[in-house]
Amino acid sequence: MSQPSPAFPFEFFCLRAKCFYLLIFVSFLTLWSRCFYIQIYQHSAFKKLADQRHLVKIPTPGERGKIYSQDGTLYAVSFPALSLCANPKLIQNEKEVAYCLGQLLKKDPVPLYQLFLKKEKSFVWIQRKLTAEEVNQIEQLGIEGLEFRSETNRFYPRGRELSHLLGFADIDNIGKEGIELTFNKDLQGKDGFRWSLRDAGQRAIQLLGGKEVERVNGANIRLTLNSTLQYILEEELNTLYKEYEPKSVSGLLLDPETGAVLAIGGFPNFDPNHYYKFSPPERKNSALVDAYEPGSTFKSFIAASVLEEKLFQINDVIFCENGRWEVEGRRALKDYHPYGDLEFWEVIAKSSNIGCGKMSLKLGPEKFYGWLKKFGFGEPLKMLWPSHSKGSLKALKKWSPTTILSIQMGHEIMTTPLQLARAYSSFANGGYRVEPYCIEEILSPDNGVLYSAKPEKKKILSLETVQKMNYLLTKVFTDGTAKGSRAKGYTFAGKTGTTEKVNPQTKSYYKDRNISSFMAFGPVGRARLIAFVVADDPKSKAGGHMTGGRVAAPAVSRMMERSLHYLEVPMEAEANSFEDFPSFLATYYPSSSTENTLSEASNVVLEESPK
Repeated sequence: MSQPSPAFPFEFFCLRAKCFYLLIFVSFLTLWSRCFYIQIYQHSAFKKLADQRHLVKIPTPGERGKIYSQDGTLYAVSFPALSLCANPKLIQNEKEVAYCLGQLLKKDPVPLYQLFLKKEKSFVWIQRKLTAEEVNQIEQLGIEGLEFRSETNRFYPRGRELSHLLGFADIDNIGKEGIELTFNKDLQGKDGFRWSLRDAGQRAIQLLGGKEVERVNGANIRLTLNSTLQYILEEELNTLYKEYEPKSVSGLLLDPETGAVLAIGGFPNFDPNHYYKFSPPERKNSALVDAYEPGSTFKSFIAASVLEEKLFQINDVIFCENGRWEVEGRRALKDYHPYGDLEFWEVIAKSSNIGCGKMSLKLGPEKFYGWLKKFGFGEPLKMLWPSHSKGSLKALKKWSPTTILSIQMGHEIMTTPLQLARAYSSFANGGYRVEPYCIEEILSPDNGVLYSAKPEKKKILSLETVQKMNYLLTKVFTDGTAKGSRAKGYTFAGKTGTTEKVNPQTKSYYKDRNISSFMAFGPVGRARLIAFVVADDPKSKAGGHMTGGRVAAPAVSRMMERSLHYLEVPMEAEANSFEDFPSFLATYYPSSSTENTLSEASNVVLEESPK
């Protein structure tokens, strides 16, 4: 018979129970420890992770400041705009959505489809700065996973007008050229933000209050420019540009009393609303950055210098060598037309290289250099301006024996239109060199004044010299190189310039390519405007020499005449002889026994030109 199995002892059951209870205790202890570790020691990390997934920071963009003219015309303004973004995790039927959006936004659907396949991302841009019509059409689609974000869009209401000076801001509202770049920190606002609570699918649940940061709008800039004068300037420049087809043309209008720039521009220009469609040469501000040899417009400064030094009188006769002068040991000078004896005023009116060359040799390099520094050549603009060229004036120690003969007719020196206008201001306002400026005020969003321009001027010429220069430069219109451009009812003074262009390969001058320019101011004796136009390599189907008198002078004369009519400047009688000219000027320049004749001008302190 088999033996019965022995029963398990009681102690064995007790041991099993203890092990079971111990296992349960250890499990709960482990679980509790893990919870304690997560809740206490890892609380910050997990909260941060949760916030990243469920809290979304939504920016509230600060508005970029306005740019407007002295008469209140808006040239740059920002307005709210919506941009389209997507959460690829929520996009279904990717191909259909991509095709639909591609048709609506006129985009290639393939890149959109590839964006929607990036399921690891919860945010991708689809299209920035949508139109109101596009927003409406997208809303009607009702596609889950698409979302609009608030932004601001930069808009230039006048299109191409003043585009070179304004520059542009890119799609992120960051200034890239012109005033938009130079004053980007002033114009750019500061974005605020608010928080949105999202579910696991990144759907918005609610906006959270109490943590918002208010946006700050940018400062506004008021320019010195007048919108009507700007229109007149650009219309006349465009007429010249179409007629003579130069590589470029630039011009400006300046107030000779204060230095305020009333209009400035050039062609070709561009539309800052679509800046990406234009090349860098089209966006370049030639009036500020293009330094060139000014040619015969520079002869006014040798004339003013020798008159101030009292080396010549207005009716002195200068023999102009019948058109060709071999200067011993230096160079040969030629005139466009052969002249014999010319009175001092005729030398300027007829733009004789030889006559002005003889003036410069009598003045000497030291004094001539000193006067060029007084007129501001080789020096940057002192007021607030976008990036610009300071031109170049050789240091005196670098002058060769021929330099003085070259500079007197505008060679071996580089200058910009604004520098020339700055120097000519002393002829127009009674002897003061003014500093050009274009920024009148920078204002905070609540119209607090952050910056206000203070016009700068410096006395450099005596009234006697100014009167003589006014007479000389009016003769350019009545008897000289611009006599075909006289205006009716106004007396203008000015000087033509025709400069041969330099061939960059051979370093010699082209025979058939030049820069044509004209500088003028008026009305004489009570000048309200200085006007300048320069055309780079003008051409004509009719042929002939593209002189400043032919190309630029008519545009300047029309521009000034139209502008003076707009400013309601009354017309006046004209003075045609030097005998009645001082009395004509005295009507507008009152005499003064304390007038500073600047006798110390002959002891000009020489400085090295800035490097």
